Amino acid sequence: MARSLISRNWRVEDVAALERLACASNCGFPPPDLLPADCCVVEDGETVLGFGALYRVPGVSIATTDWIMLEPHLSREDRAAVLGRLLDFFREVRQREGLAAVMVYSPFEEIREHLVARDLQEGEREMSRLSVRFRAA
Repeated sequence: MARSLISRNWRVEDVAALERLACASNCGFPPPDLLPADCCVVEDGETVLGFGALYRVPGVSIATTDWIMLEPHLSREDRAAVLGRLLDFFREVRQREGLAAVMVYSPFEEIREHLVARDLQEGEREMSRLSVRFRAA
């Protein structure tokens, strides 16, 4: 991949880009004040290519993703790379917060490539079978 992807927590300044991404992805998007604290933006320079929100309930050890959106004109390889950066962000939050699992809902088939990756840590392979769900595009 020729792109240099950066993943980071979202900022209020990202709202216009996220609304554009939601519109291009043909999906609704909540008002920014309803987004959780842990939202990941994946960008290439100044262009937002992907977004995912991680929702957590206090006292519950399983979090869930929603609003995974990707720039619609990405190649299959680029979609896989952006999804990988999103999953890395969610994994970091899971480890930092001591969560048992993160349930990932994604309409993108390329996410399956990351569920058989060699860098999955002990227990994550089994956990992914239980905690990853797919919804139709």
